[in-house]
Amino acid sequence: MELEKKGAEYHKKDARLTLGEKDKCTPCLSLFTDQDEVTVETTNPEKNKMDKLIEILNSMRNNSSDVDSKLTTFMEEAQNSTNSEEMLGEIVKTIYQKAVTDRSFASTAAKLCDKMALFMVEGTKFRSLLLNMLQVMR
Repeated sequence: MELEKKGAEYHKKDARLTLGEKDKCTPCLSLFTDQDEVTVETTNPEKNKMDKLIEILNSMRNNSSDVDSKLTTFMEEAQNSTNSEEMLGEIVKTIYQKAVTDRSFASTAAKLCDKMALFMVEGTKFRSLLLNMLQVMR
């Protein structure tokens, strides 16, 4: 799945993943249904940070020889730009959504989630947010 920027929104080339200021995520489970368009609420400064993270995710390929360096780059960028639990939650949702809509990214997403498991913001770990999201989906 590759995302391309169109104005204030991101669009997958095959299906839609939209990140926009006006869009609402209600409830968050709506992110994980079989729909063509997914919306994620972000604020303006967070949107710019998510832009960079999405660019890095799009550059990752499972068969690429530099996937490990891109995983490290993503983690560094996430660490530098994530300043709230809400932002960390958006990163979790974005990684998950890319993995379920682009099966070729799934193993890379698993590696990324493993490396980011103990990443913590405001006392909340990446792993905790991921597990909570998956339990709600059950």
